[in-house]
Amino acid sequence: DVAQAFAAGDVSRRPTLVAPGEIGDLSTALYRMAGQLGSRLEALQQEEAQLLALIESLNEGIVAVDPRGRIVRINESGRRLLGIRASGQLTVDHLPRDRMLREALDAALHGQPTPGMELRLDDRTLLLTARPLPDRSAVLALYDLTPVRRLETIRRDFVANVSHELKTPLTVVSGFAETLTEEGLPAEQRRQFAETIRVNARRMQRIVDDLLDLSRIESGGWIP
Repeated sequence: DVAQAFAAGDVSRRPTLVAPGEIGDLSTALYRMAGQLGSRLEALQQEEAQLLALIESLNEGIVAVDPRGRIVRINESGRRLLGIRASGQLTVDHLPRDRMLREALDAALHGQPTPGMELRLDDRTLLLTARPLPDRSAVLALYDLTPVRRLETIRRDFVANVSHELKTPLTVVSGFAETLTEEGLPAEQRRQFAETIRVNARRMQRIVDDLLDLSRIESGGWIP
């Protein structure tokens, strides 16, 4: 009865028979085996709990799919990035019907990894990596690039705006400086031109100071 309980996955049973000879030896062996199996099962459960906690703590989305197309593991980030709200047993049919996503998953299920590639899902930009697993399963890793791409757009716009802002005072300074080199220019007019150059130089200095502040912020050296 104890051996059959072990086979059914119940390792809490313990033999209580004490007898001489082979029956007693078998009872002692089963008792020891029950203790070893219980310890190993507890260790595996703890390891699985730690692995689950680790996966759930990731900002990256993790999706594991078995050879039959069933989703055997998906963390909260994966649900959020893929827009999956369904509960219970999930399959690949619950994944977004994006061509690149489906092709990467199919390739991984057939043993072909897919390096990082970008795809658009709704209003998000995701970095997708697909890897095959030894049992012909596959795992998808998804990283949200939306904030990065948004910052890159802001940076490009900022650089373009700064270039435009610098161009105007530079043109003014260059033009008035060239005019000041002319002979016979009245003193009052020279003073006005010099003041205009000074004002535009200060304007450029403020722009340069803003750029230096931005550089310090990005490098972590900003002190309010």
